[in-house]
Amino acid sequence: MTQGRSEGSRLGFLTLGVNSSEAFDVGDAYDNLLGLWTKVFNSKWTRKVGLSSYARSLDWTARRRGTSGSFNLHFHSVFVIPGWVKESFDEIYDLVYERWARFAKKMGMSTSYSGNKLVEVESSDKLSDYVANVLNPLELVSNATKTSQNGLSLVDVLRAVKENWRDEQAVRIYRNLESGLKGRRLLAYSSDFKKLHMRAMEQAPDEDVEPQPPEDQVVNVVTVPGDVWGTFRLVRPLVVPAFLLQGRARAYFVELCLLYSQNYMGLDDDDLSMLDHVRVFKRLYELDRQDLINKVQVLQ
Repeated sequence: MTQGRSEGSRLGFLTLGVNSSEAFDVGDAYDNLLGLWTKVFNSKWTRKVGLSSYARSLDWTARRRGTSGSFNLHFHSVFVIPGWVKESFDEIYDLVYERWARFAKKMGMSTSYSGNKLVEVESSDKLSDYVANVLNPLELVSNATKTSQNGLSLVDVLRAVKENWRDEQAVRIYRNLESGLKGRRLLAYSSDFKKLHMRAMEQAPDEDVEPQPPEDQVVNVVTVPGDVWGTFRLVRPLVVPAFLLQGRARAYFVELCLLYSQNYMGLDDDDLSMLDHVRVFKRLYELDRQDLINKVQVLQ
């Protein structure tokens, strides 16, 4: 994003989604939303209006309404808009929304003009920090929650389940999200955005830059080395519950990350392969889960 600014581009932060729906399958709903994004942005139209360079991620809110809760799925996206685009951000948003609403209607979905927005962002650092925090692989196990009125983040839902295992509605909401969003909360980017990144890397200094700690610390988040997460994302649905259970699986995962961070050569000298570590983690999680089931049965 800094590279884009240096080349005379503007940064736009776009929130785009469809109206809330009651009691639906989150996985199917996201597939429909992704199909809508593809029709709108994966076309020659984006190049004509200067919106071909972007990165996006899925976001959602949930509310306790109806039998299974009400969900709102939407995209947060960053657009690097080249200097030859002279329209104001309001004019650009009008173009985007008209196309978005038209395709949404054809696909049987509704949207509202005021429910979405496009704003210009001056600071690429603040924007990249936001994106990094939102896409932190373990942000779901932190104590940081959304602040929307009556909205439930996944952490809120999990906390409700943890504090009251008989809260059937919270359990239904969580199961819907857990199954529907499995493997979905990933950063996606256009080919033009990738080219921009490659140009930035060509101009990056050779020397290593000492990473700076974030200003706002969150609880229960560990830094996961890329190679570790690359393997453990295979069991991502288990990671959040494992952290909530605070048992042997969580301790094993944290210790593995610490061990890997301290050994810059990786775990080559370890007796276990990474896949073996995954199997151990799964086994420990099942033991933690069974312990919890036994405790709940005793309480009942």
